[in-house]
Amino acid sequence: MSGAVKTALGLLGGGSWLPLAVVAGLSFGAGIGGAWWIAHQRILAVTAERDQAKQAADLAQQDVARWKAASDLRDQAIALRDAQLDAQNAAVEQLHVSLDKADQAAATAEQQSRDARAQFDQRTHELEDAAHAQPSDVRDLGPIVRKRVDRLFD
Repeated sequence: MSGAVKTALGLLGGGSWLPLAVVAGLSFGAGIGGAWWIAHQRILAVTAERDQAKQAADLAQQDVARWKAASDLRDQAIALRDAQLDAQNAAVEQLHVSLDKADQAAATAEQQSRDARAQFDQRTHELEDAAHAQPSDVRDLGPIVRKRVDRLFD
């Protein structure tokens, strides 16, 4: 047996239980104190982890707010760009319609010009044919009028 066990048994056997009670009380107190210290350290560790988790959650919330603000700004820029593109597309469509109308007007004017030229040529040939058929009906117009008439045939 070890010395401590012999001493504990000797104290019991000798009728003096007070020192054993003191030793037992101190041991019990040390055990309780140690348990309390360990529990306290665990509570401190859990509290520190909780505080770190709160800080991480706060940082994440701030990140969410920044990303939301950036996303809203991007959405505004996209909406503005879409509005500008819609306005440009409308202007292009209006220009396209105007060009189509201008092309139609030019084609109509060209056709009218050809028709007028054909009528003029036909009338000129009719007058020439009539002048050749009836030379006695042709009168001399004089130099001034002839110059003006000659310009018509240039």
